[in-house]
Amino acid sequence: MANEEEIEISEDGVVIHNLEIDDPALSEYLSGLEDPAEGIRDLINIAFEVRSRFTMDLETQNIKDSADAVIERIEEAYEQMVEDLKAEITRLIDRKTGRLSKLLIKRREIT
Repeated sequence: MANEEEIEISEDGVVIHNLEIDDPALSEYLSGLEDPAEGIRDLINIAFEVRSRFTMDLETQNIKDSADAVIERIEEAYEQMVEDLKAEITRLIDRKTGRLSKLLIKRREIT
C-alpha cells in the first residue's frame, strides 16, 4: 500500500510511487497492453467518470425528489382550497343560515 509520502498531488495530476495493487484480473488486463501505464490512466479516468456520473445521477434524483415533494404539497394545498371553497359556498347558500339565501329572501320580500 502507498504511504502519504509516496503520493504527489499537483494541479496537473497525481504521481504515485511504489504503488502495489494485488489484483490478478488487473495484472492480466495490463499485461496484454502495449503501454500498461496508459492502461492504468485509462482505468482511473473511467473510474472517475463513473463516479462523476453517479454523483450527478444522485444530485438529479435528489432534485427530482424535492420537486415531487413540492408538487405533492401544492396538490394537497389545492385540494384543501377546493374543499374549503366548497364548504364556504355551502355555508353562504344554506337555505336557513346562508347570507346569500337571506339576501335573496329579503329581495323577494321587497319586490
